[in-house]
Amino acid sequence: MGETRYIERTDGSLRVERVYGDFVMRVLYGTRAGQFATGRWIVRPAVSKVVGLWQDTPMSGRRIAEFVREYEIDMSEAVKDVSQFKSFNDFFTRKLRPDCRPTDRRPEVLVSPADGRLLVVPELTADLELDVKGVRYSLRRLLA
Repeated sequence: MGETRYIERTDGSLRVERVYGDFVMRVLYGTRAGQFATGRWIVRPAVSKVVGLWQDTPMSGRRIAEFVREYEIDMSEAVKDVSQFKSFNDFFTRKLRPDCRPTDRRPEVLVSPADGRLLVVPELTADLELDVKGVRYSLRRLLA
């Protein structure tokens, strides 16, 4: 299981976050065989449709409680309790309590309406390299 190290900007501390699917992403995007498979089959709409249908089934919800524990998800923000989700998609698109994440409405503030990490690059240079799904890309290659 992979992890991402980051600096928490509110207090400057170094933190570690476990990354779901890290190994699979490194294989799919970081090896020739994985890139071939990804390009040929995995990113096809039919595959996404099948996976999406599976994630809508009650059977997909069996691991939700374990997933919440493993990835230390704060369920106090959610409207529903872990046991109330019908599927993994239901959990993944869970509604949060209205008071748990107020939106900063000041025009000079950038709001990111999703859970995730924001990568800030202070200066874009031609030789800059970024890590995207476990693969290093130069800015030139990334922008093609």
